[in-house]
This record gives sequence, C-alpha cells and structure tokens, in this order.
Amino acid sequence: MGTTTLLAAGCGSDHSPEELHDALLTEFEDAVLAEDQTETGVYEELTTVQESEALRSSVELDKPECANTASEWNELEEVRSANAAVGVYGREGEYITHILLDASSDTAQEALDARPPEECQEYEATNADGSVSSYSVSDLDLSDVGSGSYAFLVETEAQDTTVLMYSLVYEGDGYLGMTTVLGTEASEDTLVNFTETALEHEASVLG
Repeated sequence: MGTTTLLAAGCGSDHSPEELHDALLTEFEDAVLAEDQTETGVYEELTTVQESEALRSSVELDKPECANTASEWNELEEVRSANAAVGVYGREGEYITHILLDASSDTAQEALDARPPEECQEYEATNADGSVSSYSVSDLDLSDVGSGSYAFLVETEAQDTTVLMYSLVYEGDGYLGMTTVLGTEASEDTLVNFTETALEHEASVLG
C-alpha cells in the first residue's frame, strides 16, 4: 500500500498525517514498522479502512447489529474525516496494527464510549465461501492508558483454529490511538507493552 498525503478539514489539534506518521514507533522489540504497509491521509479514505469495510460487508451475520463490534468508534463522522496514520508490525504469531487519529477531547471521549451492543458478546458470521466463523467478545480489565482507554478481546473460532484479537483504544494529547494485536499467539502483554511504549514516543513527537 502506498502512502498518501491527504488532509482532513479541521478537527482535533490539527496534527497533520505526516506528524502522525512520525509519531509511529519504528520498531517494537523484534517487530519492525513495515513502511510498505503504512498509510497516511484521511481515515475513511485509507486503503486499510476501505478493505476492512468491504470484508465486513461480504459476510452474513446472524446478528447484523454486530457488524462493527470490533470498531464501533469507526462510524463516528469526526473519526472518519480525521487525519490519520496507520502502522503495521509483524512477527511470529502476532500482527500488530497501530492507528493514530487527530481528535479533540470530545471526539476521543465519544470513541471511548462507543461500545458494542450487549447482545454482541457472541455471534456468528457466514463467509463468502460458506464457512462459518464464531466470535466471542469480552472487555479487558486493564489500567487506563493515556487520558482514558478501553480494551477488549475478540476470539474467533474458524476451521478448528482460534485467532485472538486484543484491542486498546486510548486518548492522547490531541489525538486518539488504537492498538490491535492479532494472531494465534497474540497476547495481552504485547497489547499493553506496545501501547505504553508507543505513548511515550508519541508524547515526545506530538507534545
């Protein structure tokens, strides 16, 4: 994926996509930022976002209201039109995605309050090939990160394989941060350690 340099109309603290990109960690332990998969621009126009939305629309859910369970904040207009940077880090058993969004404190709070419906703790999806995946969603009891945060786990059962997705959404100083750790060996420790390390770096770059 290439890097674009689109600018969103005023929101948050006016962090540019380039500033947000510079605030991404270049490495974490043995995981290195994959620049060829890094994107900057307006959030809703990023290839990563569009591909995720296309994938969600290609499956049939037994509970349609659960389509955005892993990213309820994704539907907020202030988020969709915000400047953003997305970084990807890969290592054995884990795939880390980190998103930084220019956001006001009000928008960040809205994002933290955007929780999935209670009935979406468990649901199923029928994929385009006819296979069925089962999802289980639960909150994580973690200490707050930044000015406030929300963390959760999505467990996916498909073809006798369990894939874990740990996610943490947090408010920084004039921006919103999101860390996702995906994989068969994904862990809560990686989620917390990566985010705390990222937050220190972001503070030094974004102020």
